[in-house]
Amino acid sequence: MKILVVEDNPTLAQTIVAGLTQQNYVVDLAQDGETGLDNALAYNYDLILLDINLPHLDSISLCRRLRQAGNTSPIVLLSASATTQDMVAGLDAGADDYIIKPCPVEGLAARVRALLRRNRDASTPTLQWGNLEIDPSTCEVTCLGQPLRLSPKEYGLLYLLMSSPTRIFSQDYIIEKLWTFGDPPNRETVKAHVKGLRRKLKKAGVGDIIETVYGFGYRLKDICELQTASKLNPILERFVAMRQMEYLILNPDLTIREISDQAYNFCDFPEKLTIGKSVCISFPELIGLDDILLDVLAGKTEDFRLEGVARSHNPQRPEYIDIYSMNVDNQLFLLFEDVSHQMSWKQTVTQQENETYLLLGF
Repeated sequence: MKILVVEDNPTLAQTIVAGLTQQNYVVDLAQDGETGLDNALAYNYDLILLDINLPHLDSISLCRRLRQAGNTSPIVLLSASATTQDMVAGLDAGADDYIIKPCPVEGLAARVRALLRRNRDASTPTLQWGNLEIDPSTCEVTCLGQPLRLSPKEYGLLYLLMSSPTRIFSQDYIIEKLWTFGDPPNRETVKAHVKGLRRKLKKAGVGDIIETVYGFGYRLKDICELQTASKLNPILERFVAMRQMEYLILNPDLTIREISDQAYNFCDFPEKLTIGKSVCISFPELIGLDDILLDVLAGKTEDFRLEGVARSHNPQRPEYIDIYSMNVDNQLFLLFEDVSHQMSWKQTVTQQENETYLLLGF
């Protein structure tokens, strides 16, 4: 969650920013009222923290102008004055809480959490999705009761996804919510954090629950789909048991190149990435093969029994691809092999109950 702190005292400002950052909040700092107003109108903050006495624009006027502009973010006023008159003026201007300074950072953080809970109308402070649970009061993530260690950015990303599981979060929105305006990352950085979170969730036994919606962003996969994905037919179950396999739900209308890109993003072993990434780009023999696979997955082609529909070999890069059918429920098996390194990895694409799965084995 992202908080704007407007405080002109540098020492107090840094203390507040450090304390909230330790609680896994993303904190922007403004040191005068005009800058605070500009930031509050330009960015979507989950909470705004204002010192009562600010240069250029006082906090009462700032608060009133934000409410007149339709800003609904919770606002907390910080003041060294305990007079009823100041408190009434602040609350009447649109503030949600009024805290007397000095206030321990722990107490301030507790008031912030209470306001954030109230703002999202949550009956419980915890977020749950399947076996995952987040307790915002302690910033703890657990899976089946076991703690899951995440970096601050990974925690923020998971919190964002779990707060609205069906919503698609664009990379721009993720950057706005998880990074300060003075230190924006590039999109590759966002992808790296998503990949790191996926890896830790898989290691914890949650599986690959983050869906990449191409051209839009990320969201959590539907729990029912994940439960369906676990019900593989007996042949695939035996195949998975023979090898250490992992699977990922895919959209049935993906092209081969997009499937390879999914495999590339899902793979944990960099030395094998070039195989899945380049195979459909480097070999012209595979042009048009995606249409064949789409017909099979869509049920338009009844007879698909040929082994080696496409086989390509580049002497300079000894990489192979075999695509053939297992003749069971339109299962397609793709084998990528790097002869020079004596390594191979496999993808299985299968359609079952109108869904498509990608299985990776190493």
